[in-house]
Amino acid sequence: MAETSEIKIQWLKDFYGWEKIEGDTVLTTEDFVKINQDVQLLKFNPKTATKSLWKARNIQLFQTQDFGFTLYQCDAPSDIRKGIPLRFFYCNKYGKAFILDGTNTPFYDLFKFINTSGIGNGTKISSSDWIKDSKKVITYSRLFFDNVAGRWGRFEIIEPYLLSNDKISDSYELLLNRIETYHERMRRTSPEGAEVQQEVKEKNFEFHKNLKRYFERKYGEDHKVNVSVEEETAVWKDCHMLFKDSLFTAQIIVESSANISMDEEKILSHYDILEETEQKKKNDLEAKKLKEEKTLYALSESNKKKLGVNSAN
Repeated sequence: MAETSEIKIQWLKDFYGWEKIEGDTVLTTEDFVKINQDVQLLKFNPKTATKSLWKARNIQLFQTQDFGFTLYQCDAPSDIRKGIPLRFFYCNKYGKAFILDGTNTPFYDLFKFINTSGIGNGTKISSSDWIKDSKKVITYSRLFFDNVAGRWGRFEIIEPYLLSNDKISDSYELLLNRIETYHERMRRTSPEGAEVQQEVKEKNFEFHKNLKRYFERKYGEDHKVNVSVEEETAVWKDCHMLFKDSLFTAQIIVESSANISMDEEKILSHYDILEETEQKKKNDLEAKKLKEEKTLYALSESNKKKLGVNSAN
C-alpha cells in the first residue's frame, strides 16, 4: 500500500513535504472517532486508515506554539474507500477536522473556527499579521488552488517553488506535467480528443520551445514573486496559472479572512510569450496566427528529448 500511496501524491510532493506515518503513532483510534464526526457519508476505519496515512510537514500555516491544524492525506480511509484519497486538516488538541472536498468551504470554515472559537486569540493566525508575510500568502494560495476546483475545473498555479534539494522548481516542467495530465484524462474520456492531439503534437512544438524560453527569462536565478499588501489584503500580481489546456496570468487577491479571488485574467497566446524583438520580426499574418494559438498539447517523447525536459512532479 505504501508504494501505491507514494505514486499517488507525487504532484507538488516537495511543496507539501509528505511524510509517511507509521501505525497509530500520530492519530489514534480516539482521534479517528472525532474526525468521523466531521466526515460526511463513508467514515474512516482506523485499522485501514493508519496503514496509508501521510502528513504534510511543510504546511505550517495553521500552527502556533499552543495548537496546530496539520494537513493529512489518507489513501485508503476504509475498506470501501480504498484508492479514494481523502485530505483533511485536524487538530488533536481540539478534536476538530476539516475535510477538503474540492470546494473553498473547508478553508474558510477553518479560519472562521480559529477566529471565533477563541483558540486563535493573540496568534498570527487570527490576526491580520499573517497576510503581511508574502511566503505565507504564496503558500496558502498554492494550497488553496491545488485543493479547490471550480464549476468548470481547477486553476493550477505553476509558479516556481522551493524543492527539497534547495533548488527552485522549473515552471515549464510543471506546466508540461499538468498539460500531460489533462490530455491523458481527455484521451480516456474522448477518443476524438486523442485524434486531434496527435495531429497537432508536432505543430505545437514551437509553442512549447518558446514557452520554455519564456519561463527561463521570467524565472531566472533571482526569481521574485510580486506580492503587495494593503491593510488586510494581499495581491499576488502576474501569477502564472493553467486552466485545462490554456496558460494565463492573473492577480490573486487574498484577504486576512482567508477569502481568495482572482481578477485581471489574461490568456497567453504564442505571440504573447515571445520576446519583443521576436514579435517585431513577425509580419501581420504571422502575428495573427500566433495570437490565435492558445491551446497547449502534450509533447511527444521525441520532442521532450529535443527540449531536454521532463514533466516535473
